[in-house]
Amino acid sequence: MSAEATELKPTQELVAKAEVLEMPKNQPPTLLAYLKAAESGADLDRLEKLMDLHERWEDRQARNAFTLAMSKFKSEVMQVWKTKHVDVPGGAKFNHAQLADYCDAAIPNLSKYGLRHRWKTQQDVTVSPMRITVTCIISHELGGDEETPLFGPPDTLGNKSPLHAIASTVALLERYTFAAATGLAAREMDGNPKGTGVADPAISDAVTVQKPSDFDLWAEDAKAAAEKGSETFATFWKGTPEDLRIYVIAGKKSFLDDCKAKAGKVSKAAKVAP
Repeated sequence: MSAEATELKPTQELVAKAEVLEMPKNQPPTLLAYLKAAESGADLDRLEKLMDLHERWEDRQARNAFTLAMSKFKSEVMQVWKTKHVDVPGGAKFNHAQLADYCDAAIPNLSKYGLRHRWKTQQDVTVSPMRITVTCIISHELGGDEETPLFGPPDTLGNKSPLHAIASTVALLERYTFAAATGLAAREMDGNPKGTGVADPAISDAVTVQKPSDFDLWAEDAKAAAEKGSETFATFWKGTPEDLRIYVIAGKKSFLDDCKAKAGKVSKAAKVAP
């Protein structure tokens, strides 16, 4: 027999070398079709089309697995409470759930069904103000995923530094994209939810609000402003960054009240002075 008659085609040679390995059982039909085509010496164009078909089949299976896992996840009973109270003097007063409240409720059940979450962030500096986009991605262990994006400008309220303004927007968008992606909604703290027979957990702002790194310097400035009277202190408080205001209201209310009382005494003394 001549050398030309026994020469294997490239695809046949690859299959011949692979025959020494035991193929796993229950292979998907698209992969079996590819292997049979390769064994029969199909040309490269046909093999590429079969591989594309197999990859589409895998993508469809991953998507189906993701949809089923999310359906099971949503069947779980998860409660998110509005544990954070915000009371801005002269401004808004409201309760809201923090990102940790959503994560504590959802993550154990996400993991239970092979799901996980992450965020990706983007900045568009070609527009003014800068556009910050945060996307929450829920993905399944087999590869299926779903993205939930939101965008907004830097949060410059309260005289924040540029970096704090960006961080504030990112934190807010992380919370809302996660809530939207998981389909969770927060409920008010109303003392005793109907049907549970269990009292709501108590709000503890002093524990949940982290102390800003510049609070001590701010406190010294606040004392100095109070020494100059109510008008000066009111202007100083109005210009205080939002994160400091929230921290003071949540955990240092007595300090704020003392400063206001001191400022009031100074102003009163100035009015009666000859």
